[in-house]
Amino acid sequence: LLLSSDIPICDVGHTYPVAFGASDGATVYAYLTVPLGKSPRNLPLMINVHGGPQARFTWAPNEHALLVSNLGIAVLSVDFRFSSGYGNEYTDSASQNMLLAQQDVFESVQWAIENGIADPECIGIMGHSYGGFISFYQAAVHPGTYKTVISLMGVWDWTDLGVDLTDGAPVPDYHKCSAPEPYTELAGVLSPSSYVDALKSPILIIYSGNDDAVYPSQNIRAIRELREAGNTPQVVYLPNDGHMPGTVESITETFEAMRRFLVERFLAED
Repeated sequence: LLLSSDIPICDVGHTYPVAFGASDGATVYAYLTVPLGKSPRNLPLMINVHGGPQARFTWAPNEHALLVSNLGIAVLSVDFRFSSGYGNEYTDSASQNMLLAQQDVFESVQWAIENGIADPECIGIMGHSYGGFISFYQAAVHPGTYKTVISLMGVWDWTDLGVDLTDGAPVPDYHKCSAPEPYTELAGVLSPSSYVDALKSPILIIYSGNDDAVYPSQNIRAIRELREAGNTPQVVYLPNDGHMPGTVESITETFEAMRRFLVERFLAED
Protein backbone atom coordinates (compact mmCIF):
# COMPACT_ATOMS: atom_id res chain seq x y z
CA LEU A 1 0.00 0.00 0.00
CA LEU A 2 1.50 3.32 -1.08
CA LEU A 3 0.47 6.48 0.69
CA SER A 4 -0.55 9.43 -1.42
CA SER A 5 2.03 12.20 -1.28
CA ASP A 6 -0.66 14.69 -0.30
CA ILE A 7 -1.50 12.80 2.91
CA PRO A 8 0.44 14.44 5.77
CA ILE A 9 2.75 12.15 7.70
CA CYS A 10 2.79 12.75 11.45
CA ASP A 11 6.18 13.68 12.83
CA VAL A 12 7.20 11.42 15.68
CA GLY A 13 9.86 11.47 18.34
CA HIS A 14 13.22 9.80 17.98
CA THR A 15 13.84 6.29 19.33
CA TYR A 16 17.26 5.19 20.54
CA PRO A 17 18.46 1.71 21.58
CA VAL A 18 19.95 1.84 25.07
CA ALA A 19 21.47 -0.61 27.53
CA PHE A 20 22.31 -0.51 31.21
CA GLY A 21 24.03 -2.71 33.74
CA ALA A 22 21.76 -4.55 36.15
CA SER A 23 22.70 -4.90 39.81
CA ASP A 24 23.62 -8.56 39.25
CA GLY A 25 26.04 -7.72 36.44
CA ALA A 26 23.81 -8.52 33.47
CA THR A 27 23.18 -6.10 30.62
CA VAL A 28 19.55 -5.11 30.09
CA TYR A 29 18.27 -3.63 26.83
CA ALA A 30 15.61 -1.04 26.11
CA TYR A 31 14.46 1.60 23.65
CA LEU A 32 14.13 5.25 24.62
CA THR A 33 11.62 7.35 22.67
CA VAL A 34 12.16 11.09 23.11
CA PRO A 35 9.35 13.48 22.15
CA LEU A 36 9.91 15.52 19.01
CA GLY A 37 11.74 18.77 19.75
CA LYS A 38 12.79 17.66 23.24
CA SER A 39 16.19 16.77 24.61
CA PRO A 40 16.40 13.72 26.90
CA ARG A 41 16.79 15.74 30.08
CA ASN A 42 14.46 15.75 33.10
CA LEU A 43 11.43 14.64 31.10
CA PRO A 44 8.22 13.05 32.31
CA LEU A 45 8.73 9.35 31.60
CA MET A 46 6.48 6.37 31.04
CA ILE A 47 7.96 2.91 31.42
CA ASN A 48 6.52 0.68 28.68
CA VAL A 49 6.34 -3.07 29.41
CA HIS A 50 5.57 -5.66 26.73
CA GLY A 51 3.56 -8.84 27.08
CA GLY A 52 4.45 -12.40 26.30
CA PRO A 53 6.53 -12.42 28.42
CA GLN A 54 8.84 -13.62 25.63
CA ALA A 55 7.95 -10.78 23.27
CA ARG A 56 10.26 -7.83 22.65
CA PHE A 57 10.31 -4.25 21.45
CA THR A 58 12.08 -3.06 18.29
CA TRP A 59 13.63 0.15 17.06
CA ALA A 60 10.34 1.11 15.41
CA PRO A 61 8.24 2.79 18.12
CA ASN A 62 5.15 0.79 19.05
CA GLU A 63 1.73 2.38 19.06
CA HIS A 64 1.70 3.08 22.79
CA ALA A 65 5.11 4.78 22.68
CA LEU A 66 3.94 6.92 19.76
CA LEU A 67 0.75 7.94 21.54
CA VAL A 68 2.54 8.85 24.75
CA SER A 69 5.53 10.61 23.18
CA ASN A 70 3.16 12.83 21.19
CA LEU A 71 1.99 14.17 24.56
CA GLY A 72 5.53 15.33 25.34
CA ILE A 73 6.32 12.31 27.53
CA ALA A 74 9.46 10.22 27.04
CA VAL A 75 8.95 6.46 26.84
CA LEU A 76 11.39 3.77 27.97
CA SER A 77 10.34 0.44 26.42
CA VAL A 78 12.13 -2.20 28.47
CA ASP A 79 13.17 -5.58 27.10
CA PHE A 80 13.49 -7.15 30.54
CA ARG A 81 15.05 -10.57 30.92
CA PHE A 82 12.46 -12.99 29.49
CA SER A 83 12.40 -11.04 26.21
CA SER A 84 13.33 -12.78 22.99
CA GLY A 85 16.01 -11.69 20.53
CA TYR A 86 18.96 -11.45 22.94
CA GLY A 87 19.95 -15.11 23.16
CA ASN A 88 18.67 -18.10 25.08
CA GLU A 89 20.37 -17.20 28.35
CA TYR A 90 18.69 -13.78 28.37
CA THR A 91 15.28 -15.36 27.88
CA ASP A 92 15.73 -18.44 30.02
CA SER A 93 17.33 -16.77 33.06
CA ALA A 94 13.99 -15.26 34.04
CA SER A 95 12.36 -18.68 33.89
CA GLN A 96 14.59 -19.68 36.79
CA ASN A 97 14.02 -16.47 38.74
CA MET A 98 10.61 -14.94 38.15
CA LEU A 99 11.58 -11.70 39.87
CA LEU A 100 14.38 -10.87 37.42
CA ALA A 101 11.93 -9.18 35.06
CA GLN A 102 10.62 -7.06 37.93
CA GLN A 103 14.18 -6.19 38.94
CA ASP A 104 15.07 -5.13 35.40
CA VAL A 105 12.03 -2.89 35.05
CA PHE A 106 12.65 -1.15 38.38
CA GLU A 107 16.36 -0.70 37.66
CA SER A 108 15.48 0.85 34.30
CA VAL A 109 13.73 3.59 36.27
CA GLN A 110 16.83 4.11 38.40
CA TRP A 111 18.99 4.26 35.27
CA ALA A 112 16.76 6.92 33.70
CA ILE A 113 16.84 9.02 36.87
CA GLU A 114 20.58 8.66 37.46
CA ASN A 115 21.31 9.70 33.87
CA GLY A 116 19.13 12.79 34.13
CA ILE A 117 16.63 11.59 31.54
CA ALA A 118 13.60 11.32 33.81
CA ASP A 119 11.97 13.71 36.22
CA PRO A 120 11.85 11.50 39.34
CA GLU A 121 8.58 13.13 40.37
CA CYS A 122 6.87 12.28 37.07
CA ILE A 123 7.32 8.61 36.20
CA GLY A 124 4.53 6.25 35.22
CA ILE A 125 4.24 2.70 33.94
CA MET A 126 2.08 0.97 31.36
CA GLY A 127 1.86 -2.49 29.87
CA HIS A 128 -0.29 -5.03 28.07
CA SER A 129 -1.00 -8.58 29.29
CA TYR A 130 2.15 -9.74 31.12
CA GLY A 131 3.20 -6.08 30.95
CA GLY A 132 -0.02 -5.13 32.72
CA PHE A 133 0.82 -7.59 35.48
CA ILE A 134 4.31 -6.08 35.81
CA SER A 135 2.80 -2.59 35.90
CA PHE A 136 0.43 -3.51 38.74
CA TYR A 137 3.20 -5.31 40.65
CA GLN A 138 5.76 -2.52 40.24
CA ALA A 139 3.42 0.12 41.61
CA ALA A 140 2.57 -2.10 44.58
CA VAL A 141 6.08 -3.14 45.63
CA HIS A 142 7.74 0.20 44.84
CA PRO A 143 5.26 2.69 46.32
CA GLY A 144 5.97 6.30 45.47
CA THR A 145 7.93 5.45 42.32
CA TYR A 146 5.12 5.51 39.77
CA LYS A 147 2.77 8.46 39.53
CA THR A 148 0.25 6.54 37.40
CA VAL A 149 -0.38 3.00 36.14
CA ILE A 150 -2.01 1.82 32.89
CA SER A 151 -2.84 -1.87 32.56
CA LEU A 152 -4.25 -3.28 29.35
CA MET A 153 -5.62 -6.81 29.76
CA GLY A 154 -3.22 -7.32 32.66
CA VAL A 155 -2.98 -10.32 34.97
CA TRP A 156 -4.20 -9.66 38.51
CA ASP A 157 -4.00 -13.06 40.21
CA TRP A 158 -1.79 -15.88 38.93
CA THR A 159 -3.43 -18.38 41.29
CA ASP A 160 -6.73 -18.05 39.43
CA LEU A 161 -5.67 -17.54 35.82
CA GLY A 162 -5.39 -21.09 34.57
CA VAL A 163 -1.62 -21.30 34.21
CA ASP A 164 1.18 -23.79 34.40
CA LEU A 165 4.15 -22.67 36.47
CA THR A 166 5.93 -26.01 36.48
CA ASP A 167 8.90 -24.88 34.39
CA GLY A 168 9.35 -21.68 36.37
CA ALA A 169 7.54 -19.50 33.82
CA PRO A 170 3.78 -18.97 33.57
CA VAL A 171 2.41 -20.42 30.34
CA PRO A 172 -1.33 -20.33 29.52
CA ASP A 173 -3.04 -23.69 29.93
CA TYR A 174 -6.75 -23.44 29.36
CA HIS A 175 -7.44 -26.86 30.86
CA LYS A 176 -6.40 -25.71 34.33
CA CYS A 177 -8.42 -23.51 36.64
CA SER A 178 -5.64 -22.59 39.08
CA ALA A 179 -1.90 -22.81 39.54
CA PRO A 180 -0.80 -26.39 40.25
CA GLU A 181 0.84 -27.46 43.47
CA PRO A 182 3.52 -26.76 44.64
CA TYR A 183 3.46 -23.50 42.66
CA THR A 184 0.41 -21.92 44.26
CA GLU A 185 2.58 -20.16 46.84
CA LEU A 186 4.86 -18.75 44.12
CA ALA A 187 1.85 -17.64 42.09
CA GLY A 188 0.48 -15.85 45.16
CA VAL A 189 3.76 -14.05 45.81
CA LEU A 190 3.83 -12.85 42.20
CA SER A 191 0.18 -11.76 42.11
CA PRO A 192 -0.65 -8.04 42.35
CA SER A 193 -3.83 -9.06 44.18
CA SER A 194 -1.64 -9.96 47.16
CA TYR A 195 -0.55 -6.32 47.48
CA VAL A 196 -3.77 -4.47 46.71
CA ASP A 197 -3.56 -2.32 49.84
CA ALA A 198 -0.19 -0.98 48.67
CA LEU A 199 -1.51 0.19 45.30
CA LYS A 200 -2.05 3.91 45.83
CA SER A 201 -1.26 5.36 42.38
CA PRO A 202 -4.07 6.36 40.02
CA ILE A 203 -4.81 3.40 37.74
CA LEU A 204 -6.41 2.99 34.32
CA ILE A 205 -7.62 -0.55 33.61
CA ILE A 206 -8.53 -1.56 30.06
CA TYR A 207 -9.99 -5.03 29.54
CA SER A 208 -12.24 -6.91 27.15
CA GLY A 209 -15.14 -9.31 27.27
CA ASN A 210 -13.84 -12.03 24.93
CA ASP A 211 -10.27 -12.28 26.18
CA ASP A 212 -9.31 -15.97 26.29
CA ALA A 213 -5.75 -15.32 27.49
CA VAL A 214 -6.45 -13.09 30.50
CA TYR A 215 -10.06 -13.77 31.36
CA PRO A 216 -12.36 -10.78 32.08
CA SER A 217 -12.80 -12.07 35.64
CA GLN A 218 -9.19 -11.09 36.35
CA ASN A 219 -9.84 -7.41 35.79
CA ILE A 220 -13.35 -7.50 37.25
CA ARG A 221 -11.69 -8.71 40.46
CA ALA A 222 -8.97 -6.07 40.20
CA ILE A 223 -11.54 -3.30 39.86
CA ARG A 224 -13.59 -4.58 42.80
CA GLU A 225 -10.62 -5.17 45.09
CA LEU A 226 -9.02 -1.82 44.28
CA ARG A 227 -12.31 -0.07 45.04
CA GLU A 228 -12.58 -1.93 48.33
CA ALA A 229 -9.03 -0.82 49.17
CA GLY A 230 -9.95 2.81 48.51
CA ASN A 231 -8.32 3.25 45.09
CA THR A 232 -11.09 3.40 42.48
CA PRO A 233 -9.53 2.91 39.03
CA GLN A 234 -10.65 4.41 35.77
CA VAL A 235 -11.99 1.64 33.55
CA VAL A 236 -12.46 0.99 29.84
CA TYR A 237 -14.44 -2.16 29.02
CA LEU A 238 -14.41 -3.48 25.45
CA PRO A 239 -17.25 -6.03 25.44
CA ASN A 240 -16.62 -7.59 22.02
CA ASP A 241 -12.83 -7.65 21.83
CA GLY A 242 -10.28 -10.34 22.60
CA HIS A 243 -6.80 -10.07 24.08
CA MET A 244 -6.14 -6.96 21.98
CA PRO A 245 -8.49 -4.17 20.88
CA GLY A 246 -9.64 -5.51 17.53
CA THR A 247 -11.60 -2.79 15.76
CA VAL A 248 -10.95 0.80 14.76
CA GLU A 249 -13.61 1.87 17.23
CA SER A 250 -12.14 -0.02 20.19
CA ILE A 251 -8.58 1.04 19.36
CA THR A 252 -9.74 4.65 19.18
CA GLU A 253 -11.60 4.32 22.49
CA THR A 254 -8.52 2.77 24.11
CA PHE A 255 -6.11 5.41 22.85
CA GLU A 256 -8.42 8.28 23.76
CA ALA A 257 -8.84 6.90 27.28
CA MET A 258 -5.07 6.59 27.66
CA ARG A 259 -4.52 10.11 26.34
CA ARG A 260 -7.14 11.62 28.63
CA PHE A 261 -5.86 9.71 31.66
CA LEU A 262 -2.27 10.83 31.06
CA VAL A 263 -3.26 14.46 30.57
CA GLU A 264 -5.53 14.56 33.61
CA ARG A 265 -3.68 12.31 36.06
CA PHE A 266 -0.04 12.17 34.93
CA LEU A 267 0.81 15.54 33.40
CA ALA A 268 -1.49 17.63 35.59
CA GLU A 269 0.10 19.37 38.56
CA ASP A 270 -0.64 17.71 41.90
